[in-house]
Amino acid sequence: MDGDEMVVTGIISNLTDSSWTSVSVEGEFFDESGKFLGEGRSYIGSDIHSNASENFEVRFRNLPDIVLSGNAKTKLKIASGVNSSL
Repeated sequence: MDGDEMVVTGIISNLTDSSWTSVSVEGEFFDESGKFLGEGRSYIGSDIHSNASENFEVRFRNLPDIVLSGNAKTKLKIASGVNSSL
């Protein structure tokens, strides 16, 4: 957490023979009982070439207080991307 933002850093690997652009990461937020609280989406800002890996950092803003306090579960997933011939 960074103030009122959640910062996620990681590595994304493209294990296909196609390149990808406009890749976005989606965060889904749940309370302790599993109730869905909301979601956010952020673009990683880099193209991912075929059979390569790319470091990324995304920020989720305008999160519910329960998420900011660390009392919620977060699930991350790749939400979208465009198959490209880079």
